[in-house]
Amino acid sequence: MGSNRVEQLMEWYEKCQTRLKKAPPGRLVIHRVKEKVYYYWRTSTGDKYLKPDDPLINLLAQKTYDQDVLRTIRQEMRGIQGKKCKITKRPEDCYYQLAQDRRALIEPIALNDEDFVRQWQSMRFPENPLYKKKGEFRSNSGVIVRSKSELLIVNGLEFQHRPFHYEPVLELDGVQYFPDFLVLNPRTRKEYYWEHFGRMDDPEYADRSVRKMKIYAKHGYDIGKPMIYTMETKNEPLSTAQINGIIEKYLK
Repeated sequence: MGSNRVEQLMEWYEKCQTRLKKAPPGRLVIHRVKEKVYYYWRTSTGDKYLKPDDPLINLLAQKTYDQDVLRTIRQEMRGIQGKKCKITKRPEDCYYQLAQDRRALIEPIALNDEDFVRQWQSMRFPENPLYKKKGEFRSNSGVIVRSKSELLIVNGLEFQHRPFHYEPVLELDGVQYFPDFLVLNPRTRKEYYWEHFGRMDDPEYADRSVRKMKIYAKHGYDIGKPMIYTMETKNEPLSTAQINGIIEKYLK
């Protein structure tokens, strides 16, 4: 088990511990009668009915969830340390083992890959004001881009089921930039901006591109961390093999 996993577990542990220090006493009891859901606050003195908009409902539901997460983290940490223990579930599983009525009330420490990608894909960005006219090239899934090379990139991402956003906004020092793509590695959950510079044999275009790369680097967006660059000229066009190589290197 790698050190990254231990760091992740400790981060979740501290997050749950912080919330539990402020949690109210008692626990939440939920009763569903057909389509109607009833909430009760159970303490040593008995049950008290809670109105559906009472903030205590979420706090109590979160408390029970956080306690469960802490138990599974301690269990997994014992296993990592080589101690004898039976691991019945991971912290990530706690959320998905809850009934839907409870799941709707809490903030999970982690989503599974499918839900994480779905949430990431649902992000919305403002349109690029520099290009009022839409592009002319349409991918198999209907994404419209502005160049044949961008279409090659999109087709490669779609074929290998790599999530992406086209022309997301990136604000640096109060200035908005619109890199060609924001892409996601679903396994590591790491994001990369992907800029394609398509006319590097045009001196003016090349100068602008280099200036942009310098601005990105100034703000920590270096090659591979977390920036991807592709370039081409008329004599050296972007190829499918290049695109697949980048997807293999950064997004698998």
